[in-house]
Amino acid sequence: MKKVGVIVPIHPKHYYYAYELIEKITKNDITLHLFLVFSSNKDYELFKKKDFVSHIILPADITTGNIVNYKKFYALETLQENKDFEYFIVCDAEIDLIQDNCTECNILRKVVQVFENKVIYGGKTNDEYVSMILHASAQWFEDKSGSFEKLRELTDDFHIYYWFSDLPVYKRDHLKTFFKIVSYKDSFMDFYSFDHLMYINYLILFHDFKLCNVTNLINHYWSLECYIPKEKENLETLKNQGYGFSWVSKNFFDKYEDYLRKEGAFMIYHLDRQ
Repeated sequence: MKKVGVIVPIHPKHYYYAYELIEKITKNDITLHLFLVFSSNKDYELFKKKDFVSHIILPADITTGNIVNYKKFYALETLQENKDFEYFIVCDAEIDLIQDNCTECNILRKVVQVFENKVIYGGKTNDEYVSMILHASAQWFEDKSGSFEKLRELTDDFHIYYWFSDLPVYKRDHLKTFFKIVSYKDSFMDFYSFDHLMYINYLILFHDFKLCNVTNLINHYWSLECYIPKEKENLETLKNQGYGFSWVSKNFFDKYEDYLRKEGAFMIYHLDRQ
């Protein structure tokens, strides 16, 4: 069976999220391989549950304006030749697992669905801060003929937002080519460059992924990050478009727990935003 790893950048203030996650995994015999990414050897030495995770430590001499996303990319690049894993979920530390659905089979099914469905879900927004993020995340493709302008057109001049709309997962086979284009070590990555937006842009430009404007479907303005529908019919509308409900916010899960369990949701995120 193809395997899915989970990469989490971590720092001492959020160690308790990792400790709780590790306790849940070990107590319930959940097969989930965690790669924690530390900023320094000093931070790693402070971590108390080293035996339960694999670790990656940043070099001491990096220069970046976006340390969290740099840690994510550095881990992915470090693991790109690791053939034990075919996919990597890359997320923040503030996560929990939906135990019954957190099986190897279900997680792999949900991950594969992303790459078979080839649909990116985003919503319209007029927020200029978001437009700056979309613009910065697209600029990494400026040197590719027509790529930047294609992203501008598809996103309605950088006004369709898709950050965290769906499970942030990467396919290992893509990484070598992706990092040839997105040379994050050689070019300064600022705060507005969001890691998974950059990878989604790569999927759109080079792997025929399509952008679905959910505003036209469910009248929702923004990405699906933290989306909590008022009408249950909107869940069915998204499902009919191939949306997998793999990960959801805590408030979303609490409101539609039965539905989401049935659909195979396995991860809860943004525990810090309840």
